[in-house]
Parts: sequence; structure tokens; C-alpha cells
Amino acid sequence: MLFSRCSISTESAWGYSLHAYNAVTLSPYAGIYSHLVQESIIAFLESTDFENAIRLTVSLGGDADTMGAITGGIAEAYYKEVPPHIRQKVIKRLSDEFIEIMHEFYEKYVRT
Repeated sequence: MLFSRCSISTESAWGYSLHAYNAVTLSPYAGIYSHLVQESIIAFLESTDFENAIRLTVSLGGDADTMGAITGGIAEAYYKEVPPHIRQKVIKRLSDEFIEIMHEFYEKYVRT
């Protein structure tokens, strides 16, 4: 996140090409959890916007809900928001208690 906020490309920061690894062609999920974070980050790095990041992650298959949560968290921080059409669909499914917690979290940690 620091690199994105300072307009430093990930490739120049780490010194290697991330395009050599294509997240869409990952091997099928084999139940190995140690790869979830790596695959989630790579899907984010190859994305063009929030929704694209989630779609890339889901297209990998496997533990898509966990990977989507990881990728979604990174993508929201980087792209600065969840698109309104996605946010509205999610909020409709949340209880009032969760919505209140979400708003408190955003006020305390995100909008500072």
C-alpha cells in the first residue's frame, strides 16, 4: 500500500516482472492453504479495478471466499472504494449490527 500511495510501481519496487506469473493460469486448487495469500496478491496485482480483482480471484477456483476476502481488502485500499453497485448488494445482506460495526470501523480507521 505504501508503494501505491507514493506512486511507485510494484515492479520497480521489487525489481522483477510480475507479468511473468499469470494468475489466471494457476494450477487447480489442491487444498494447500499456504498459496492462498500469494495467489490473492497476484490476482490483485494483475487487476485493473476492484471488480476485476475479485473476478480474477474467483476465476482461480478453490477457496474463493477466503481469497476474495484477501484480494478485496487489498483492492479496496488500493482503488480507494468498493463500487457502489457492489457495496449496495452487500449491505442489503448485512444485519443492522454489522452495518453499524462497518460504519464505526470506517470512521475510525479508513477516513482518518
